[in-house]
Amino acid sequence: MDVTFSEQGTGCDWSAKVLHGGVHVGTIRPSRDLAFYRYFAGPANDIIYTMDEHDLSPLKAKITAAITRTRPQARTPAEAIYRFV
Repeated sequence: MDVTFSEQGTGCDWSAKVLHGGVHVGTIRPSRDLAFYRYFAGPANDIIYTMDEHDLSPLKAKITAAITRTRPQARTPAEAIYRFV
């Protein structure tokens, strides 16, 4: 299953849903000062981020690698979230 990113908004309101097989598994949001992009694992998590990067592309690559690395043990995309966190 593919990991995809659905981006919406601009500036501080920008975010990207992280989808694994079409299931929402996390969200990327910028820091308040726009210096970092942060990944919040889980569809409803907006408090604790698990990864951050100055640039969006390396963060997307890390997220994709982490999710696809955990996928073989998971039976569903939702289970991959909890194995990753």
